[in-house]
Amino acid sequence: MILPPLHISRIRRGMCVILTILLLCISCVAATPEYWDLQGSRHILIIHSYGPDMDWVEEVTEGLVQVFPEDDPGTVIYTEYMDGKIISDPLHYENLAAVYRHKYASISLDLIFVSDDDAYSFMYQYGEELFPDVPVVFFGVSGYAPEHREYMPNLTGVVEKTHVGPTVDLIKTLQPGVQEIYVVNDPGTTTGSIFAEELAEKAREYTGTLTFR
Repeated sequence: MILPPLHISRIRRGMCVILTILLLCISCVAATPEYWDLQGSRHILIIHSYGPDMDWVEEVTEGLVQVFPEDDPGTVIYTEYMDGKIISDPLHYENLAAVYRHKYASISLDLIFVSDDDAYSFMYQYGEELFPDVPVVFFGVSGYAPEHREYMPNLTGVVEKTHVGPTVDLIKTLQPGVQEIYVVNDPGTTTGSIFAEELAEKAREYTGTLTFR
C-alpha cells in the first residue's frame, strides 16, 4: 500500500482556496484609507521557502495575484525566495536577514506573506527585528504553535496538518492484513522532514508488525 502525505495535491489546492478567501477578507479590511500609508500604496512582501520552480510556489503566486493584481498601480509586491531545498541552516538565515535588513530598510511594508515552514521559521526568528509590527499571513506551515502568537501578535494563516498517526491507524483498521506501507514524501523540504519525523515516531508503535518503505 502506498501512503501519500494525505493527498498533498488536493490539500494544497484546498489551501489555495482557503488562502484566497482569507486574502479577500484581508483586502477588504486593508482597503480602508486608514490602513495604508498616505500615498495610497500597499507594500506587500512575499517570502517563499523554496524556489519558483516548485508547482506549489507557482500556485501560491497565482492565488495572491487574484487578490492583488500585478498591474494594480496601488500595490507594490516584493518577492523573496529562500531556496530552502538547496540550503536551510542558521548561517543561511543570518545571511538572508542581513540582505533583507539592508534591502527593506527604507520600505514601509504593510503586509507580509510567508509560504511553508522555512519562511515561517525565519520570520519567527527575525520578523520582529526586521519588520516590527507588520502583519504576517502564513500558509503551508506544519510547525505552527498557538504560543507563537505571543511573540508575533499580528500573525494569522493556514496550518498544514498531516495527521500521520491517525492515518496509519485507519489503514490498519480498514485493512488489518496490511504488512507494508510505501510512503511518498520529499525529505528535502522542512515540511517533508516534519512528516518523516512524525512517521518514524508512529512506526515505533508498529515495530515487528508493520514495515514502512
